Amino acid sequence: ANRAVTASKIPEWARKNSTAFICCSQGLKIGDVYNGGVTFVAFLPAQFGEDVHARLLRSSADTFEKALADVTRPYTLSELFDRFRAWLAASRG
Repeated sequence: ANRAVTASKIPEWARKNSTAFICCSQGLKIGDVYNGGVTFVAFLPAQFGEDVHARLLRSSADTFEKALADVTRPYTLSELFDRFRAWLAASRG
């Protein structure tokens, strides 16, 4: 029950707290690592397939930023952030 309730509340939280997500001059910054992190982690498989987290973990890149860039090609970080914002806007229930 917690998973179902939380999953439905996270997009609402993210829309109300959009300033928690900052991009792109110094990379992607998520101000609230718990709620914001959950939101971004939910976005990734919705856009890049259910195996995206496994691909991130298997990446040989030396930083998370490089691994993220590898698994979300051909999108630049700015384009990825735009897709994230569009996904969040579309998730309104």
